[in-house]
Amino acid sequence: MKPFAPVCAGVGRRVHFQGPRRAFTLIELMVAIAIIGISLAVAIPNLRQMVRSPIAQATKDFLDATREARNRSIMLGQPMQLVIGADAQQTWMLIEPAPVGVLGAKNGVTQGGLMDREAANWDGPKMVSHFTLHDDVAFRKLVVNGRDYITSSDSTAIRFYPNGTADHCVAEMTWLHKEARRFTVEVMTGYVDVEEVK
Repeated sequence: MKPFAPVCAGVGRRVHFQGPRRAFTLIELMVAIAIIGISLAVAIPNLRQMVRSPIAQATKDFLDATREARNRSIMLGQPMQLVIGADAQQTWMLIEPAPVGVLGAKNGVTQGGLMDREAANWDGPKMVSHFTLHDDVAFRKLVVNGRDYITSSDSTAIRFYPNGTADHCVAEMTWLHKEARRFTVEVMTGYVDVEEVK
């Protein structure tokens, strides 16, 4: 008589043991890196806007304002002006149609602050848009057509003409005396050059 031998399940069959799984494949890594790259490309410009310093924001506002004044003048076929002014509360810039035939000491700026120009009974040129500078940012130099308006007036204007030209202007803007930028409006093109100054 043969001794009893228990029958084991799986005897005679090959059993494949799965070891620990290997790392990511190259394709999986490339897809992950591409997703991270796209996310960063979308997020970084927004982060820069969130942490933009006051002088960087003021620089952007000045460039936007000059570009808008120049473009409106060309599109509408009439001179436009970028008025830069200051009052007790703030320094501001606004874009409005330039008064026809007005020359002289005020460079075509009708007297009045930003609040006056926003009033319903304002009888001067109607502003198109305006920008208010950060409290810690101020103009330390503003020379239009050879005349320094920082010392002689509360406001002045840089004119832009339908043929693409503009008044010559050299302006310097400072932020808490830490950083400063110089803007030069080119007469023949109406474009602005920016440089950092000490």
